[in-house]
Amino acid sequence: MRRGAAASKEVCLDDDDDSCDVGDFQDVSKGILNRHLESLFEKSASVREESLAAIVTALNHKPQHEFVEENFVTLLYQCLNFTKKGSAQVLLLASTAVGLMAMSTRCADNERQVYKDSIPVLSKLLKTKSNNSQILHCLAMVAFFTADNSEEIEEAMLLIWNFINPASQIDSSKHPPAVLATAISAWSLLLSTLDGRRISHKYWQRAISYFSDQLDNKDKEICVAAGVALALIFETNCLHKFTTHESVISEKQEQKNKIIDKLRRQSYVLSDVVNYFEEGGRPNKHVTIGEHEITLTTWSQMIQLNCMRLFLGEAGFINHMMGNENFHDLFELIPKEKHPPADMSYIPEREEVSVRVFLPGVLRSKPISTARPQLLPTKMTKSCLSKGRTKLLNKQRESSKVVSS
Repeated sequence: MRRGAAASKEVCLDDDDDSCDVGDFQDVSKGILNRHLESLFEKSASVREESLAAIVTALNHKPQHEFVEENFVTLLYQCLNFTKKGSAQVLLLASTAVGLMAMSTRCADNERQVYKDSIPVLSKLLKTKSNNSQILHCLAMVAFFTADNSEEIEEAMLLIWNFINPASQIDSSKHPPAVLATAISAWSLLLSTLDGRRISHKYWQRAISYFSDQLDNKDKEICVAAGVALALIFETNCLHKFTTHESVISEKQEQKNKIIDKLRRQSYVLSDVVNYFEEGGRPNKHVTIGEHEITLTTWSQMIQLNCMRLFLGEAGFINHMMGNENFHDLFELIPKEKHPPADMSYIPEREEVSVRVFLPGVLRSKPISTARPQLLPTKMTKSCLSKGRTKLLNKQRESSKVVSS
């Protein structure tokens, strides 16, 4: 688990470990997670931190939908409390947990609760813990997965914008480069969810000029994030909402030329971004998830996938792509069960027959002997099983003849 979240020694999280049965993992981990949840209320700070780290590891490794839904209120409020008074490491873990809960819940009421209760807390943290990238990640995930409308999305975007905008009370030049790059990417992630027609006219009129200025930044991460943000803005086809003047065709081309010039002056070139501004070429990336391939053809899709991967790490990202229904809806990925080829003649390695017999109550003139009260049901069950097995053996012999012929 990246970002210092420690894994619990009791939870089996290694997909390559043959001794870790999938069914056992789901059953055992639920009980272990419940014990870790109880430990979040222990007096010992080290015990609380260890348990929170184990929960974060498990939520990152698997969506854990059932655990999240059953313990939603308890886990959410305890994590929010930790962000207010915990150590730096606990703050990191708690904010990560809130983001993981947002992307794992499938209940509309829980989504509303995450957004309404988390956004005010995260807003305050941005002002007091401005050097923590994980707060920005958490804010982006909460708004992305739980915001109810475009107004709520833009509410979260505005918090990030005031964090990075030089005109705000916080001078963005004071942010560490990695934090500023994260903030730009988080803002872009939320913009990727909006229909251009629903974007506000009043908030983002300095966005193009600000991100263009960041193309001159010496830090590569900031420059890349700014270039992608500009590509996304142009993709919305609503440039008049991101500049202080109406963007007629000539002005739009002039803005593109300035961006291209700045990109060309870099020691490294963002080829996809340059190609987009010069030729109008769309992204065309293919990402393999298990046996499935996702094709990304818009900047919105590119940003969403990259941000999810960054937040979860590679292993967590793949597991959520395969097991998180929210991700299936987002990326239109539906994992399919494996089936043998249609033309393959085969005999199953194991096939069983079981019969359950339910006898209604029957009034009898004489009671059944108490010495063996289950004699009648047992005989009937054995008889049915015997017939079932006979049919099964006959079917297998017939299958063997077909294969041998």
